[in-house]
Amino acid sequence: MAFGGTALVTLGAYADRATNTVLPRVADDLHGLAWFGAAAAAPMITYVAATAWAGIRVDRRGPAGGIVLAAFLFIAAQLGSAISPSMAIFTGTRLLSGASEAILDISVTVLVAQLLPEELRAKVFAAFAVAWVAPSVVGPVVAGGLADGVGWRWSFVLTGLLMLPALAMVAPALRRSVAGSSVQPAEREGRRRVLAAVLASLVLGLLAWVGSTGHLWLLVPALAMLAVTLMRTLPAGTLRAHPGPPAIIAMRAMVAGSFAVGSLFLPLLLVSLRGYSLSHAGVVMTLTAALWAFGSWLNARDRIQAFPAATRLRVALGLMALGIAGTATFVLSPVPGLIGMISWSIASLGIGLATPTLSVAMLAAAPVAEQGHYQSGIYIAQATASSVVGALGGALIATGHATAAGFGVMLLAGAAVALAGAALAGRVAKPLQNP
Repeated sequence: MAFGGTALVTLGAYADRATNTVLPRVADDLHGLAWFGAAAAAPMITYVAATAWAGIRVDRRGPAGGIVLAAFLFIAAQLGSAISPSMAIFTGTRLLSGASEAILDISVTVLVAQLLPEELRAKVFAAFAVAWVAPSVVGPVVAGGLADGVGWRWSFVLTGLLMLPALAMVAPALRRSVAGSSVQPAEREGRRRVLAAVLASLVLGLLAWVGSTGHLWLLVPALAMLAVTLMRTLPAGTLRAHPGPPAIIAMRAMVAGSFAVGSLFLPLLLVSLRGYSLSHAGVVMTLTAALWAFGSWLNARDRIQAFPAATRLRVALGLMALGIAGTATFVLSPVPGLIGMISWSIASLGIGLATPTLSVAMLAAAPVAEQGHYQSGIYIAQATASSVVGALGGALIATGHATAAGFGVMLLAGAAVALAGAALAGRVAKPLQNP
């Protein structure tokens, strides 16, 4: 099960990195540069809505069918991208890709909850984190080589076909999975969750547009609309970080949002302010994947697992806050870049510790019959947080604030969010209560 699940995660990571690499060539060849932003954002828009649907489906029917469905949607999306005659159609296939990723994320996580004992779960999530490292390093190289050698379309053909052996690896585990639970959300309530998630996706699209156009006056009403939709999409009590699963979901959003400040905008900062080349900026970002994976590996060690989850989270988020604040020294030209690089490595180590800790804590805290619902909440929260940070940061850049002060404010704000998350760490160990 662990091997097959890791193969699926690795393939998804490669597809993500490969697409980002060849997207400029795709837009150029299909004469659709105006569609570039839409194609890049499309997977995230469908991801949120599909995650809500997948959580309900997995609770009702089990993870096996979800993994098979996600695999064939993935193949259809990749092959559809490969044969796209226009950028508009290509963007449509990216929407399909986001849906497949959402269903796969939820289904694989619930499969881990069903088949593995609690003492092995941290090790599996560490393996999943490591599975992102190699694609993050070699994915762009392989995809770029294929695009230059035989054409970008073959990059999508390759990833689509590789799903078949990956699915075969996990097939034995699928046959041992549980079909579903007799405790299910009401049909009407399920439809309301999915509808709210669809509306949240649309609002995220609106935020992305607001950020890119610099219409800052629309940010407040758009964020208010998003809060309303999330109240119906996420488990009750999440926005108040109620002890138990709601607090775990809220913390996952804070972890994702604080780290996104650096992961989304650090390359631009390095190139525009520090004069780094793209390749040198890429080295800094490669550290992200390597230290993140190392943090996940470290978290899985028995000596580390001996500490309570709340303690590990306080340390992890403290490292993130310290590292992100230190990364802000990149905006100070007299300060050596090595200081910022070390700081970003510390932040990456912190998120590597925090993410699997929260995932394992949720598997332990959420009722078995509702794992899909709560796991979908985690993925929706982190995707939403990253999207909001991207929109707000994009708005600052679009209005001419891509300056040392602007980047410094963003990074320090991210550090503050990490500190706030550390203050909530004690809530994750509390039993599930009615919010």
